[in-house]
Formats: sequence, structure tokens, C-alpha cells
Amino acid sequence: YITSIIQKSIDMIYIKIIDFTWQCIYIINKICKEILEIEPVLFFICDEESDFYYDGNGLVGWQKQDIGVSVQGSLEKVAKQIFNDEFHIQGSGRTDAGVHALGQVAHIELPSNHRLTSKNPFYIISAFNALLKDTGIRVISAKPVNTEFNARFSAIKRYYKYRILCRAAPPGINKGKVWHCRKSLDLNLMQKGIRFLIGKHDFTSFRTIKCQAKSPIRTLDEVTFSTEGEEIVIRVIAKSFLHSQVRIIAGTILKIGDGTLKPQDMDTILKGKNRSLAGPTAPPDGLYLEKVEGIIKYMWAEDWSNKLDKFISYTNALDKSRDERLIDIVPEFKNYILSQGGTQDPMDLYIKFRGQKPNPEALLKRAGLIKS
Repeated sequence: YITSIIQKSIDMIYIKIIDFTWQCIYIINKICKEILEIEPVLFFICDEESDFYYDGNGLVGWQKQDIGVSVQGSLEKVAKQIFNDEFHIQGSGRTDAGVHALGQVAHIELPSNHRLTSKNPFYIISAFNALLKDTGIRVISAKPVNTEFNARFSAIKRYYKYRILCRAAPPGINKGKVWHCRKSLDLNLMQKGIRFLIGKHDFTSFRTIKCQAKSPIRTLDEVTFSTEGEEIVIRVIAKSFLHSQVRIIAGTILKIGDGTLKPQDMDTILKGKNRSLAGPTAPPDGLYLEKVEGIIKYMWAEDWSNKLDKFISYTNALDKSRDERLIDIVPEFKNYILSQGGTQDPMDLYIKFRGQKPNPEALLKRAGLIKS
């Protein structure tokens, strides 16, 4: 009972913080529309710096199924209840049954004439969460993006983590949230074994026979290990993954950690290109989609790239003696913008490079990018 009261208090505080945050974002959005003349197309998404999370227990996964409760199906059902229309929600990754998410991303095209879409996005978040209260799914963030945005194909990196609980006693509070291993694991051996998987490889040995990917070639950018109390946490980063790839990697690396396999066996398994050579598929309990990177690049409307080109042309035409710092930075500045997908306010990027900010309002007015 006491725990319940404390949890409700924490939830209320959390909601107040989120409300304040979105009030700030709403003001920024108004500035974008009225001062910079940027008109976002309203989509519902959760960005890489926020949490759209769910407890995978009891779910058949992200994707809608004929039988069972899915994340996608639950969200689409709620959207229909709120907006009285049919919707398709696209997620950044299709997690399997039982797999959890701490930073999933999704998008949906909402009607612009609805009363909720004209308000602070916090009201959309609240409406979804009110109808999701009996599920393990929670929406934490919503913001506008342009028509080019796609939660799946706009992502440039996905971060997964796998939790292994190493102790004799089974999990209690974390039941269904970790993989319980009674044996002690040698972290040093596990780190030696994983080195063979870093980089671009044919991961045929690390995908299920149900995998529908056309190519088994994937690039693992990074795999790290950490100890958190009695847990070993494996974090895996890549642009995309094969079906159950992270779970098979976790199952194989555990076999190295408990001494069943040697670190160099990982190289043999990888080169063998045969699923039967690798370790077991680890249970979904310990797997979490931690976050998705690259989503923020589409938060501005389509005409922002045109304004950006005008800004760069204008700064190139400035008298060098009058604003030498800005002129010098334009080439590097432009390359950085392109590498980020043309995403950020030019003045913000300028600050990053030089640490000094000229009068942004005057400069952008002279460039013809904002109203006089």
C-alpha cells in the first residue's frame, strides 16, 4: 500500500515535469511558425531523447497479430478511439514477443483540424496514456515532423541492451525483465569473444530461420559490457539487426562466459555461416530497445532546407572584415549541417563551432529568413 502511494506521487511529479517541458516546446514551436515561418506537418512521434516505452510481458511484440495484444495494435486502437478514424502507426523497430522498450519511436499522421492537434502536444500524450493505463505501454513525447519522416527508415542507429542476472536466487521484482543465470560468468572472456563480431560481417549464424531480411550482412558498430550489481549488461549498437540477432549473440556470449565455448570459437561460428553453430537464442525477458538515434533530423518542415541554403549563401556574401568568424566557419558549418540531415537552427550550430553568437535576429532578418 505504501509502495503504491509512493509510486502514484512519483507519477504525479513526473507528469508535472513533462507538462512543463512540453509547455516550453510549444512556445518554441510557435516561434518556428510565426517568426521563422516554418510550418511543421503534424505527426505523432517519440523522439530519441524521450521515452516511448513498454513492458513486453504479455505482448506478442510490436507488430499487430491476428491473436494476442501487440504494441502497434494497442496504439492504433487508442488512436481510433481518440480521433474516430483508422490509423497506421509505424515503429522504428519490430520487437519480438516479450521484448521490452525504453526508447521506441513511432509515427502517425494525425488530422490537422482536430482540437487536440491544435493544442500543446502534452494533451495528445495524456489522451493516449489515459486509454493505455491498463497496459504496460506509455507514451512520453510527441512532436511535429515533416512528410519525409519515417520512424523505421529515418533511424540511423538502434541501441539494444541485454540484462543477465548472475546469482543463485531467481529474480523477484525483475521477473520477466532479466535472463537468470545461476553460473558465474567470466566478463573478460566475454569481452574477448565479442571482438570477432565488431564491424561488417555475414551474420547468418546469428539469425533465426524465420528471418525475412534479404541479406545477412550487418554492421555492428559497438558492443560493450558493464556490471550493475549482480547483473551483466550487454549493450549492442548498429543501424539495423537481423531477426533475434541480439538474443543469439547474448546466448552465444553467455556460453563463452560460462566456459562452454572459448573466445576464439566466436570467429569459427561467424565464419561458419550456420545457425546451429551459435549458442541458444536468449529469452526475450532481458532484451530492451534502449533508444533510436537519428530521428530528430526530420523535426523541421520541408522548406527549412531551402532557408538553410539561403542562409549559407548570405553568409558567404558577407564582408569578411565585418564578420570574419562567420565567414570562416561556413564550409565546416555546412558540412556539419549536411551530416546531421539539415536539422538544426543555423545559429545553434554557429555557437557550437565558435562559442560566440552574433545578433541572430538581425543576421537572419538581413538574410531574409525571418520577418522584419
